[in-house]
Amino acid sequence: MYRLIIRSIFNQNLFLKRYSSNSNNYINVTIIDRDEKLINAKAKIGSNMLDVVLDNKLDIDGFGACEGTLACSTCHVVLDSENYKTLPEPVEEENDMLDLAFGLTPTSRLACQIIVEPRMKDWVFVVPKILNVETYFNDLIGYDYVKNLGVTRFLKVARAKTRNGYCVLKIFQIVDQSLPYDQYKAQIQEIYSILHEKESSPSPLKNCLPFQIVAKNDRSIILTRPYIKDNLFYRLQTRPYLTRIEKKWIAYQLLIALKHIHHVNIAHGDLKIENILLTSYNWVLLSDFANFKPTFFAYEDPAEYYYYFNASQRNVCYLAPERFYDQTRMKNDINNDTFSTSFGKLGTSAMDIFSLGCILAELFTEQPLFTLTQMLDYRINSYDPMPIVNKIVDVDIRAMVASMIDRDPLKRHTAEQYLDEQTGKGFPSCFYTFLLPYVQKILKEFSPDFVIYKLHRDFSYIINSLLIENNNTNENSIEIDEEKTQESSQCLLILLSLALSCMRKLKHLHSRLVALELLRLMIPLVDDQIILDRILPYVNAMLHDDYHRVRADAIRTLVFAISSVKNINQENADLFSEYLFPTLSTANIQDDCYVRSNLAKYLSLLAEHSLRFLEKTYLIEERNHTINNDHFKLYEEELKSVQTWMQGKFGDLIHGENDDQNGQLAEAVCRSDLIRLCTFFGKRKTIEVICGHLTTLLSQPNWRLRATLFDSLVTVASYIGLESELFILPLLNQGLIDEEEFVVYRVLKALACFVRLSLLKRKTIYEFLRQVAPLVCHPNLWLRLSVIEFINSICEKSHLADVHGFVIPVIERFFKFPIVQVGNADILYNALIEPLSRELFEYVQQIQPNENLFRYLTDRSNVRQMTGSGLKPAYVESTDPVVRDAFEKLTELGMKEEDEDKILALKFFVKQTPQYKLNISASTETTTRPGTVYIKTPPGRRLDLSLNINRTNNENYSTRNINNDASDWSEMFGAVTMQIGNQEENIPTNLTINPNDKTINENNDEAMLIDTIQYQLPSTENITQHRPHVFLEPSSKTIRTGFHMFH
Repeated sequence: MYRLIIRSIFNQNLFLKRYSSNSNNYINVTIIDRDEKLINAKAKIGSNMLDVVLDNKLDIDGFGACEGTLACSTCHVVLDSENYKTLPEPVEEENDMLDLAFGLTPTSRLACQIIVEPRMKDWVFVVPKILNVETYFNDLIGYDYVKNLGVTRFLKVARAKTRNGYCVLKIFQIVDQSLPYDQYKAQIQEIYSILHEKESSPSPLKNCLPFQIVAKNDRSIILTRPYIKDNLFYRLQTRPYLTRIEKKWIAYQLLIALKHIHHVNIAHGDLKIENILLTSYNWVLLSDFANFKPTFFAYEDPAEYYYYFNASQRNVCYLAPERFYDQTRMKNDINNDTFSTSFGKLGTSAMDIFSLGCILAELFTEQPLFTLTQMLDYRINSYDPMPIVNKIVDVDIRAMVASMIDRDPLKRHTAEQYLDEQTGKGFPSCFYTFLLPYVQKILKEFSPDFVIYKLHRDFSYIINSLLIENNNTNENSIEIDEEKTQESSQCLLILLSLALSCMRKLKHLHSRLVALELLRLMIPLVDDQIILDRILPYVNAMLHDDYHRVRADAIRTLVFAISSVKNINQENADLFSEYLFPTLSTANIQDDCYVRSNLAKYLSLLAEHSLRFLEKTYLIEERNHTINNDHFKLYEEELKSVQTWMQGKFGDLIHGENDDQNGQLAEAVCRSDLIRLCTFFGKRKTIEVICGHLTTLLSQPNWRLRATLFDSLVTVASYIGLESELFILPLLNQGLIDEEEFVVYRVLKALACFVRLSLLKRKTIYEFLRQVAPLVCHPNLWLRLSVIEFINSICEKSHLADVHGFVIPVIERFFKFPIVQVGNADILYNALIEPLSRELFEYVQQIQPNENLFRYLTDRSNVRQMTGSGLKPAYVESTDPVVRDAFEKLTELGMKEEDEDKILALKFFVKQTPQYKLNISASTETTTRPGTVYIKTPPGRRLDLSLNINRTNNENYSTRNINNDASDWSEMFGAVTMQIGNQEENIPTNLTINPNDKTINENNDEAMLIDTIQYQLPSTENITQHRPHVFLEPSSKTIRTGFHMFH
């Protein structure tokens, strides 16, 4: 093309001039312009027709506009067929230029390449009418022009929109009225009718997309077919690239399609890679059946071939060699009616098989097999395509392609024979036995939601069908069998593509959730590159879904997909910083607390895998010896980028937004695996970022969050080491005086973990022991057990001398008898003194101010210590009326002298109780905590605690949590049934509470907590998350609820 333009600049020709342009001889020629106006002009012999137009200054639109410097394809003329044959053949460059022009016909030539000769006297040169594609839509009803898809010498192509969707219109401009257009129209309609009827039969043929006649008038014939975005040529150049199993699936479908059309005596006639359409799920459709194109060509004159078959301008020829004939022989055979060139009438199945072989060679090697020149050489055995064919890796496919492109059409097999030969060889057996019938069945009732539901429902059946298919194996080829088995497992990718193509078109919420679950089932079974290139983009798109449940589940699926990737290459180094993190930042995550809770839950995993991807790519560079300072600097920048994003997101989730008043996001972060975040940030940033944010959580009103904080402190401190003592000590001291007993319980559990991990100094440990030892007198059983666990952990990490010197002196006053085996938890528990009753403990908390009471109790304790054994202490009555009334009330509640010592031992925990909790009256307890109901002294009514709540969507989640909690309770308290008095009773479904029942005022013995336990009652469902928390006090049968009353 470049040479043509250069020569056009200097008005040179691509073929030899027979006459000198310096001749002064002129002839008369006639030019018919685009308005059908006859123009007589003088043409200088030796010049070209473009010079004639310019020299005569003829007003012809388009001619000479480029002044010989631009594309001259617009300056073409149409000649009479007899005159056209007398001109020298156009060279390849001229044909390439003509392919770009509008209004071309088989007898079109570039005006600049027609040399004026004396024999051209009185010749007529017609300037073709150039009509825009939109012009042809004026006569069409129901078709709206959308886009021009290209113009060739033969057809104009456009995309249109109808009420049934998009379609492709191919417009043939009628130039020669003598051609039998009605015959060609009848053939097109016949092909459409046969294939359309076949598609409606019980054995559907769904791999063909024939033309249908829309309109025919005096100036054009318009063909239509449904619009498919991609063809095979485009798909081979588009990411993600086709895998080998997908190429085999496409080849298998092509053979199936040829098998069916050949059975109904239809030949395609123009099989090439551009005419193979592919859907988004890699379903093959044969299009553009060429019955209206000639079957045979004269190899001496390729002009007709270029006109009909070189629309793509790739200069690739996939026509069978027997279609090229000697021009003299063609004329003789036509005259003898031996064969006809009339538009594919005598096309054979062998010709289609040859074209298919060329397509498969390009499919598996990504290299064209023949150009026109090479095809003409191959016809006479002067060109060998086998070096290209030998690049096909699969031996069976290679042999099949070599057979397909045999020069002798009789040696080529039929499509059906190739399918039979390649069963279990080139094509996995599951293609025949399962995959094709299954996909065809889905396509019968195709809708995105239906496809997703069916794939999810049939997943077990799919896996069995794809993996268990090699029953008849060859014992002498074990390696090949293993390879075929692996190939069969890769067939799942075909169904994965089908599922992914439906995801963006799903209509219902449940369908989208099922689709994400289906992806999680498939992810462990596909290659890592498939996860990164295909699954992640669709999962990321779900992060922008309108439903918050879908967005939350998409985060879960995203993390699962990333964690499943093991093989990482250099292309994935910036996956997080450039792709995933920006997507998570722009997605609709901030709009819903539930979605952000899921992000908080998986934040640590995201951090860990982002660091893993970055480090592995760096190690690959180092292993390849390509690492340098620039690469290390790039690594530091990437690391800083992901850490900055993670630091900001961690802070946002910890502190929450306006709709996170209860600290649910921060609680979700604390419950996540913080050790991963610590590893991600490193020790310095862990102290600055994580510890800095965690220390602010103790001021949160949510007691669950404060309790979870101390669990996470153990994780963070274990990563930091002994340096963590500086920031955890204030948190532990503040947690021990928390108003919620469950928070204190978690602090004691954390203390035991710190001791076992050697994260506290010995002096600090003994100080905490003196501080928490009095809690063995606390009425809450959990607190007593946690103190024993703390003591046990100290004994495990201390020498025997330290135990007897520092531990026993602190705790011995809280035991009934001297203890030798302090490290045995069972012995410690059995030796404990009786705890303070709950009524006494709560009443002391309600007395304000209580300093005078503690001072009076201290004086009484001193009197008892100074009084000799067997003597009655001489107590002095308090002069303070408040203290005197309080003491009398405590006495009425059953306080004994040993209880006074227990109250004094617990003085630190009672005095530090917040003022607002001390003001809570026993008869008027209220709470603003959602889901908590106090029924200690309720009005006389029946309260149904069965809570038959329909939790269909969260059934699995709720049951799992309940079972986990139940295991903890059964381990601590044993059976589910409660011992009330001397009789074992099951928990009733409905509780009737009478405030006038005298048994309510009986003293409590040991209150036991009943919470988060799954009871198998015949008339009730499992207790779910939103149920009240019930406490039973066995001796009094008093029932009350609320988490801060742990017993």
